[in-house]
Amino acid sequence: MAYSAANNKEDKDSIFQLTMDLEMKAHKLGYEEEAYDHIMESDTESETEAETETEDDTELETGSLYDSDDDDSIELLEEESEVDESLEDEESSILIKSSIQSQLDRVMKEQESDELLSAEPEFAGDVSAVRFDVGRSTFMQPDVFAQNQAFFLSMLSNRFASLIKRDEVKEWKETSRYHYLTDEEIMESLSGDSAIQRAFRSDALTRFVVITMEEDCYYRAGGMTRLKECLEKAGVSSTRLYKASDSDQWQLFIFFEKSVRADLVTRSLSAWLRRNGIVPGTAGLDMFPGKGSLTIPLQPGFEFLNETGQVIATRNQITLEAALALFLNDMVRCSVKGMELIEKVEELTREEA
Repeated sequence: MAYSAANNKEDKDSIFQLTMDLEMKAHKLGYEEEAYDHIMESDTESETEAETETEDDTELETGSLYDSDDDDSIELLEEESEVDESLEDEESSILIKSSIQSQLDRVMKEQESDELLSAEPEFAGDVSAVRFDVGRSTFMQPDVFAQNQAFFLSMLSNRFASLIKRDEVKEWKETSRYHYLTDEEIMESLSGDSAIQRAFRSDALTRFVVITMEEDCYYRAGGMTRLKECLEKAGVSSTRLYKASDSDQWQLFIFFEKSVRADLVTRSLSAWLRRNGIVPGTAGLDMFPGKGSLTIPLQPGFEFLNETGQVIATRNQITLEAALALFLNDMVRCSVKGMELIEKVEELTREEA
């Protein structure tokens, strides 16, 4: 699909296609049994047709063996046939349910799969397709906005196990693990048509790493210079700072030209920060991709900040088209090569060892 450009590796294709299939069958179902019933209904459609044809053939054969007056014999045969079919349906349902469960488990555990270890560390699909043209009205044109929108959505490749939060509620709530977050739902939240804020979880591949800093984080004050210097040593000379839409959290984005394996780049950056005395998970500082989630950028309340944390623009003051153009403009101007970053960190680590 258009918004899934990151999933172009063979060992990812089968899993990604599976998520698409399951999305069509289990979309927006809130609990397990309904999901099974819905999935099994469509999966067994062909089997039902085949059983109907078999029943028709049985009726024809029965008619040729017995006279029309022999109703008792026919009814007896039909009762026996119904019992056999009932047993077959029950066994088939159990097998299908088991199959669906194993498939869904595979999707939900994708990031923990050993198959990921054999995947290529970096994937094609650079930022050349982005059309921002900030300062003019080009980004307002429907075709340009559609292209920018598709590119933005492609970066949110993991659509399962997302989180939601209503405006009046402070706590995030996990959606059903069967729920597939659609493009339409994301765009409703971005445009403000929905009162729901949305967050997503990391996928096996990523187009960015985000260092999050809570309101009381040390690195939001005097420590920001130290954090920037640490990143610059690793080759990250340009980053972009934003404020999350749902809170006062700062988000320092490191963009990549191509999709990079999330586990490799986060492990490398985390180790580098720790080596320089900056420990993710402490002092109000953390990193995404990781175990947690990230509030989807550009929702109402989102802010563009300068290097010192001063507000440049707020999402509430500009159109979605303009906000999307600004965000992708930042991405194009600040993107680094993910694999070069990993190699640079490894080289620095060896030199300091």
